[in-house]
Amino acid sequence: QPRRHACICGDEQCRLLTICFQSCNDFRGQHMRLPTTTSTELVDLKTFKLKRTLVHLNMASTKKEYLMCSIDNRDRRVMVVSPDSSDTAAATARNNDDDDITNNNDGEEEVSSDTNKKIDNGYTKADLFHGKVPQGKTSPVYVPVPSYKNAKDDYKLVSNRWRLNSMIKECRMKRRGNSTLAPRGEDHVLRPVEKRGKVDALAVMNSDDVEDLQRAVCMLSDELDLVQEENKRLKDKLKLKDALSREGLAAIEQFSKESMGGLTRLNISSDEYHRRNPNVAKNLFGFEDRREGGTLSPWDITKQFIKDMWDVDHVEPTKNTILDDGGRKKPMSKFEQVLITLMWFQNLHDHNYLAAIWGCHKDIIGTTIKWWAPHFHEVGCQLARLPLDKEFLEKSYPQSSVDMKFPAKVASVVDGTDVLSQSVRKQRAVNVIQRSDKVKHSAFRGITWSLPMGLVHEFTDPFFARASEKALVRLWAGHGRFKDIPIGWLISGDKGFDQTSVFYPHYNQILHPAFLTGGDNAQFSEKQIGWNRKACEKRYTSEVVFARFKKYGGMAQILERHSFHYVHYLWAWAHGMANFGYLPLQTPANTDYFPKSKYSKK
Repeated sequence: QPRRHACICGDEQCRLLTICFQSCNDFRGQHMRLPTTTSTELVDLKTFKLKRTLVHLNMASTKKEYLMCSIDNRDRRVMVVSPDSSDTAAATARNNDDDDITNNNDGEEEVSSDTNKKIDNGYTKADLFHGKVPQGKTSPVYVPVPSYKNAKDDYKLVSNRWRLNSMIKECRMKRRGNSTLAPRGEDHVLRPVEKRGKVDALAVMNSDDVEDLQRAVCMLSDELDLVQEENKRLKDKLKLKDALSREGLAAIEQFSKESMGGLTRLNISSDEYHRRNPNVAKNLFGFEDRREGGTLSPWDITKQFIKDMWDVDHVEPTKNTILDDGGRKKPMSKFEQVLITLMWFQNLHDHNYLAAIWGCHKDIIGTTIKWWAPHFHEVGCQLARLPLDKEFLEKSYPQSSVDMKFPAKVASVVDGTDVLSQSVRKQRAVNVIQRSDKVKHSAFRGITWSLPMGLVHEFTDPFFARASEKALVRLWAGHGRFKDIPIGWLISGDKGFDQTSVFYPHYNQILHPAFLTGGDNAQFSEKQIGWNRKACEKRYTSEVVFARFKKYGGMAQILERHSFHYVHYLWAWAHGMANFGYLPLQTPANTDYFPKSKYSKK
C-alpha cells in the first residue's frame, strides 16, 4: 500500500516502527487492508482475522485475550543476502505470509497461560484457526498477533542486513570488472615464461588493507550468487521431478483401473475397472440382474443397493482419496467399509486376504466387519421377515397350486436346514448339542417359511442342531408370530412337522405325506401313493429357497469357530439375499406383473 497509509491502531510505537521498516525498503513496512465480512466467501476465516486484529488494537474484550500473542522462536543470526536477490526474497516472504494480518509474526514471550503454549513454529493455540480451511491453503492456518518488543528486535536485524547489503553493492560497483585482480601496470605486462627451479609462493593478502578487503567482499558475493543460482536450478529441477512423479502416478492409477490386473483399493470400487471386468462384482458382492434381457451390471446394482439401504454414496477412487499430502493412507470411507463387509458376508474371506486387497492391517478389517454386521442383519430381516395379508396371498397364489386341488389353499411352505460347523471339543456340553442326526456332523439348524411362489416371509435364528424341528416351530410360533396367516389356509411341510398345527395361532393344518401304518407287512395303497406325490410335488420350492440361501454368507461352507458370533448376522443376510433379485418359482395365476427370468427352462 502507499506510504500515506497508517495502521488504524494509532499507536506511536507502531507508526515509528513502520517508518523504520519503510526506510529499509522492507516489506514489513507495508500495510494490509482489513478483511470485510459482507460477502459470504471465507466468512469464518475473515471473522477470525478481525478478532485477532482487536488484540493488536488494544480492543480485546478481556485481558486474557489481550495477552494471547504469538511467541517468537526464530533464528536471529545475521545472514548476508545479496542485493540482487533481496527483492525476490522479500516477495517470497510476502507470499508466504498471506495468512498474517500484521507486519511480523511475533509476540510476548513472558506471557504464561494455556492459550500461549507453543504448539508449532512459535505459534500459540490462540493463533490457530479451527474453522474450515479454504481451498488452496494448507492446514493448519495461523493468524498471529504482533508485539512491539519483537518488532524492535526485527528492525535491528533488518537494518543491519540492509546496511551490509548496501556496502556489498557499493564495493562491487567500485570493483566491477576487476573484482579479483588489481589494475595492471607496466610491471604486469606478460613476458615469456622462463624455466625456474621452483614456483614462488603466492602473495598473502593483508587483512588491514582496504583494497584487499574489498576484493574479499566481492569474491564472497560472487560465490554467493553462484550458490543461489545453483539453488534455484535445483529447486526448478525438483519441481519438474514432482510434476513427472504426479504424471507417473496418474498413469499408474489409470493403468490399474483399466487393466485386468489384481484387485487393489484403487480399482475395487472404480467404475472404469468394473466396466472392463463385469463379472468381478458378481463374484465378490453377489448381485446380478436376473431378468431376461436385463441391462443392469452387477456393479450398478451393488452401488444402488448400498445407496438405498444405508444412504452411502459412491465416490470414484483416486490417489487423492486414498493418500494424504504426506503419502499416508487415509481412513476407509463409508462406501469402502460397506464393500469390505459385503465381500466378507458373501464368501467369508479370510481377514488377511481382505487386508492384502485393501492395503491395510487385518485388525482394520475385523473392526469394520464388527461395526457393520448389525446393519447387514437388519437389512436381511427387512428383506425376509415380511407381513402377510389375505389379499396378497390370493393374488400371488400360483396356478399350478390351484390345479392340485388341495382341500384348501396353501399359505406357506415350512422346512428346516442344517449348516455344517466346526466342532467345539473343549466343552463337552456344547459338542453334544452341536450334533445333527440329519447331516451326521456338528451344525446349526433353522426353520424357514416361504410362500408357494418361493418368497421367504419368516425364518428362525440359528440354533445348535440338537434342537428338533418341532421344538423350533413351537418356540418361534409361541411369541405372537404367524397371526397374519389366514384361518383355514394350509401349511405344507414334510413328516417331521406333523402335529405342529397346535403351535400356530390359528391352528393351521399341516399338509404332509401320509404315514405308513398297519404293521410290518403294510404297504401304501394306490390312493395314499397318489396323495403323497400330490403333497410333495409343489413343495420343491423350499429346496430351491435353501439352495439360494446357501449361496450367501458362507452357508455352504463349514463355519469356523471364530465366526460363531456372526452366525445370526450371516443367517439373516443369507435369507434376505434369497429373496433379493429373484423371480417367482411358480408364476401367480392370471398376472403379467413379473418379468421372465433368464434362467427359466426353455
